[in-house]
Amino acid sequence: MRRSRSRRTGARATHTASTRCGPACPLGTQVKDFQPYADDLARLAQQVEAGHLADPQTTIAVNRALDGEATIYLRKSVNLTELRANGAFFTSSSLAQKAWDLITSTIGSDSIILDPTCGAGNLLLPAIPYLAKTAIDTSDLSSRICGVDLSSSFVDAARTRVALSAMQLTAGDKRFGDLGVQSFSKFMSADLLQIDTNSIYKATHIALNPPYVMRPNPAWCDWTSGSVNSAAVFLAYCLESMQPGARMVAILPDVLRSGTRYHRWREHVETLADVQDIVPFGQFDTLTDIHVFVLYLSKRDRSSTTHESSQLLTQIGIAPTDRQSQDLVDSWTDVGARFKVSVGTVVQHRHPEVGCLRRFAHAKGLEPWIEVSELPTRRFTGRCERPPFVVVRRTSRPGEPHRARPTIISGSMPVAVDNHLIVLSPVDGSLDSCKDLVRVLRQPESSGWLDEHFRCRHLTVGSLRRLPWLETEGETGRQ
Repeated sequence: MRRSRSRRTGARATHTASTRCGPACPLGTQVKDFQPYADDLARLAQQVEAGHLADPQTTIAVNRALDGEATIYLRKSVNLTELRANGAFFTSSSLAQKAWDLITSTIGSDSIILDPTCGAGNLLLPAIPYLAKTAIDTSDLSSRICGVDLSSSFVDAARTRVALSAMQLTAGDKRFGDLGVQSFSKFMSADLLQIDTNSIYKATHIALNPPYVMRPNPAWCDWTSGSVNSAAVFLAYCLESMQPGARMVAILPDVLRSGTRYHRWREHVETLADVQDIVPFGQFDTLTDIHVFVLYLSKRDRSSTTHESSQLLTQIGIAPTDRQSQDLVDSWTDVGARFKVSVGTVVQHRHPEVGCLRRFAHAKGLEPWIEVSELPTRRFTGRCERPPFVVVRRTSRPGEPHRARPTIISGSMPVAVDNHLIVLSPVDGSLDSCKDLVRVLRQPESSGWLDEHFRCRHLTVGSLRRLPWLETEGETGRQ
């Protein structure tokens, strides 16, 4: 199986271009199963080039080829386990169209569009009508759309589908009488960082749906350490290579928008670009249990001192330091003002059962919405929590009736807490504050706010710190 690789090139480490939501092209031999479909597309294109587009059957075949057929074939030729394990899911037509909606008006006669992880070309197709409107002739149109992918069968399919779309749109226009698959020479099978970086710099528009899985941090990334989501790495590399004023539309996993650990990545992005909009989309598709958002940005001219960051990214997912000063406690603006928020320290498979015998709060053994004083025990030598406090399960799917499902832990003895739980310890140390928090978390408005701002499948410390404190009936007159 072909796997993502990393090696030093100057000050950077190269990465492998991916065509999919998920890992960087490790499908290996399974991708070869896609080549028969790419060959079928080539035969269809030959029919169109021969003037058969007026034939109803050919027209139907072209329409199918341009709307979902590539995805259907991929999922039939590669089993679902491999698809999910490797993240081999093409961008849907609806998501691709939505991604372009806000910036199609910026496509002009000098626009050059690049998808550096193009897959079968789904994310390029919505831009073709706008390129065709501004193109002078075949050479002008075909030279302004580019795609890169490591899989040659995907590149073949992307080139042919782009050509089919262009031929369908320009049928009967004499300016494009010689338009065909071979006209589109700016598609290549390559490692993204092995291509001439001018290919990125020359583009006025970059459409990006990068891989989403974790990977080792490249040496050139100074905004993170350890493992990092591949999407963050790919976007940062492309952004650093873009020309000032160039635009990017990117489909990204929601963890980059709202995850606490990606705050420095968000800051890095906003030092290089003006973030113009952030649009949550929801689940990537029915088979891909990842929520995504669409990011719109333009590369900033570093020589200019007149631009200020929009902070559209950095204002999301901020994990402020614990705020325990009385003036902030008195304001009660959010959960972080009343509670110290942290993650449980016990990692079951990593921490041996040695040391003092402690009460143990385990995610699998706790019922939500109740107060618990009796707990199982285990030996543990690390940090424990002093009751009373509230624990919330980190696993939390957007759209659930209650995003945060709390349990109050009471008693007098310290408690070791499972790493799959978030701990909320009241600043005033009272059980009443814990009960107030449970009432806040039960309110539909709290789940609605978390759904809007944090569509990851796991809650974060930052998400609960920033959750607005909504006064509940039980608190009236107690403050």
